[in-house]
Amino acid sequence: AQEPALPTVAPIAQALRLAPHYVFTPPTVEPRQLLPHLAPLPAGALLRLRWPGLSDGDYARVAAEWLAATRSSGLQLLLDRDPASAALLGAAGWHADSRTLMQLTARPPGLALCIASVHNAAELQRAVELGFDAAVLGSVQPTASHPGAPALGWSGFADRRGLAPIPVYALGGLGPADLEQAQAHNAQGVAGISAYWPS
Repeated sequence: AQEPALPTVAPIAQALRLAPHYVFTPPTVEPRQLLPHLAPLPAGALLRLRWPGLSDGDYARVAAEWLAATRSSGLQLLLDRDPASAALLGAAGWHADSRTLMQLTARPPGLALCIASVHNAAELQRAVELGFDAAVLGSVQPTASHPGAPALGWSGFADRRGLAPIPVYALGGLGPADLEQAQAHNAQGVAGISAYWPS
């Protein structure tokens, strides 16, 4: 008979399963312009399709196109609209923004991977309570996408990340070059936008 895994083993197993890079699409760039730039992305990276300006119908069409394009590349696509359609389309997972996260009463069913954007300890705790697989916490550095927003810095990131028993990605003015520093501050890895795409 198989021994039940100790509860402390689960977060370690999850961290080993998740890639160190979580790439977001730049929301102001046309999806078709980005498709040719998938090849240079880190192998096995998580990739969030983030196009808040698209209608739900257009977003679903783009998602289907990108799912076909990433199937052979090993990239893991996460969608951030309706979780049921993410499951239906066969995406690797679903990404919840912090507002959506705080409105949920349960983890959406049928998804292998659920990740949430969080900004504070209460939101991170909510992601843990709902059984999310990971969280993205920021902003670590000042960013163009959130001008004037206070940056956490690395010590602030480590404080807010705390001892939460799920992997947490560092976000905000970061890219592949920051991976080592992020992991030194107990991050699963780095989430980023502009540093992963050609300018």
